[in-house]
Amino acid sequence: MTQTPATILMTRPARQAQDFIRAFEQVTDLSPPVIYAPALDIEPIEFNPSGLWPAIFTSMHALDAYCTIALARGDVVVVGEILAEAARGQGFTVIGTFATAHELAQNLPDRAQYYRGEQVSVDLGAAAIGLGTTLFETQVYRQGFRPLTHRALESLRAGAIVPIFSHNSALNICAQIPHGIEPTFVVISDHAAKPLVEWGFSHIVVAHAPTRGAMISALRTYF
Repeated sequence: MTQTPATILMTRPARQAQDFIRAFEQVTDLSPPVIYAPALDIEPIEFNPSGLWPAIFTSMHALDAYCTIALARGDVVVVGEILAEAARGQGFTVIGTFATAHELAQNLPDRAQYYRGEQVSVDLGAAAIGLGTTLFETQVYRQGFRPLTHRALESLRAGAIVPIFSHNSALNICAQIPHGIEPTFVVISDHAAKPLVEWGFSHIVVAHAPTRGAMISALRTYF
């Protein structure tokens, strides 16, 4: 008997979710069933660009929100190669790329502008104070959490695999999963996995590095 392939439940915003699945299919030559159920709404916030460079972006949401409103381009420091590639595509000069926001927090420029969301999982402002550097922070987007759809909840009951890409996403998902359901999570980092562990989930696989490639490799083991 042929085993039915597992379903992937993607809770990222639609564009990022589709980009990840496209990359997964290209790398693995697999096309598993996927349910798209975005659990986040991203809304740009009006702001005035400071004109200070380098600028720091730690998420695609912040980069997109900045580019929606501001035309100025300059030197940037970012987290992750995917974000670095996107920043170059928007006309920025990437002068620093760090694997995680925690790594960036230990290596902040002496003076920089940080474009960020209302909620962040790593406090770069506090890190700057500790390092004695100057960091100006501007909020460029807010995020709201969406309830999981009925279809998403049914897929969890049926054993869907859930990729998790951030600490805040993990918190949101944990709060919505009914008692007694034990999904399998593939998580980008130990930091992002922390809420899952604290909520008592046990089927957690953490990627060997906080990158898209490592997430694809970890997810590939289920197919």
